[in-house]
Amino acid sequence: MIMRAALFLMAILAAGPAMAEALPLPPVPPAQVPGARAAPVPDPDAIFGLPAETQQTSVEIRNFQPPSYTPGMAFTPGSRFRTPEERRPIQTPGLSLVVPLE
Repeated sequence: MIMRAALFLMAILAAGPAMAEALPLPPVPPAQVPGARAAPVPDPDAIFGLPAETQQTSVEIRNFQPPSYTPGMAFTPGSRFRTPEERRPIQTPGLSLVVPLE
């Protein structure tokens, strides 16, 4: 038993350096250190997006549809929740009034 343990220990010690990988050489530093540059700063005068159109008061006749729920929210595949408004055979139109606030 002691002989097997000694042989096992010698095999591990002999194979240890063979299993170690050689480390890569570190990168060579540059000859000149790059100069300090200022970090980019956002332009405070920049205009983002499209200019907003001026809205006027308007009235429209619309059919209001609630957002549909995505499948997989506790429904079996291929089924979905229908609101009472969706169950009606004829959708009742409504009025949409838009009043811009300034």
